[in-house]
Amino acid sequence: MELLRFACAGSVGFAADYLTVLLCVQVFMLSLYTARLFSFMAAVFTTYVINKRFTFVTRIREGSRSPGLLPYAGTMLLGLCANYGIYMAVLDILPSPAVPLQLGLLLAVGTGSLTGMSVNFLLCRRVLFKR
Repeated sequence: MELLRFACAGSVGFAADYLTVLLCVQVFMLSLYTARLFSFMAAVFTTYVINKRFTFVTRIREGSRSPGLLPYAGTMLLGLCANYGIYMAVLDILPSPAVPLQLGLLLAVGTGSLTGMSVNFLLCRRVLFKR
């Protein structure tokens, strides 16, 4: 059940991630790589709130320590490494003229997010919200 709730939180985090990267690229004219750093921060904050209040609430009630935002964000940096690496690889593989920007970003953010989510779920269960 935690995995399903974590995936739901990740879906909301993915939306925050994708919309932020799109905003940064199209409105603020940031590079695809710089924009991703801002979108990561938006996704971390979003998933922190949801995971703390929804995904791992049972563990917290049972006595698991509840991490603050900074320890959570620090731990999520490992997931970011996997996430960002896949994001960059997908952007490098996709042929720019053949793939519209929005679709390329969606594929890159999506595959990176799934990879990072796997790493982050294990870290949350085994480190941050450990019983």
